[in-house]
Amino acid sequence: KIKKVAYFKKKNRYGFLYLYEDPSLRAEEENTLLRKVQEGTLSLVDYRVQKKLAGVFGIVSDLDYSAEAVYEQYKQREEVELSFDVMKNELEADKTYLGREEAVRGYFIMILLSMRLHFKILKRLRERDLVGEISVKEVLFELSKMELIVENSKREVFCAFPKRTEEIFSIFSDLIPMGYK
Repeated sequence: KIKKVAYFKKKNRYGFLYLYEDPSLRAEEENTLLRKVQEGTLSLVDYRVQKKLAGVFGIVSDLDYSAEAVYEQYKQREEVELSFDVMKNELEADKTYLGREEAVRGYFIMILLSMRLHFKILKRLRERDLVGEISVKEVLFELSKMELIVENSKREVFCAFPKRTEEIFSIFSDLIPMGYK
């Protein structure tokens, strides 16, 4: 089940060490390191040192499972943690100032729908190997630039929008109900 991930398993005094090298994680971490170099918060020397370990992570466990099974379990946990992170940080749903029970229920229904949309966009980005190039937040920002004009004759047309928005729209055109005419 491991796709494009190199792995290594070794018994040690704590149990088992599972090491993984994930190319998509490497790209993401290298981009973060480069951003820090550009911002001046990381030197080029430190960048070169840290780049060597980008995309590599280890898991220590007392369970003797196949490396593939441990990785699958880790990825499933990561998805749950990502969901909570999106809910707390992206949607800022960790606080509510609503008093009535109905309002709180409605609030969390909206959060649930927002999370569903977020992960549908993320899934499409993963399918197209675009996760390191564009974020869900960028997709939503770019698509928010689109405007649908309804003429007196009831004909619907999109107004002109930036090339970047058009490129992103093409990734999701089959998921957007109004389509691009």
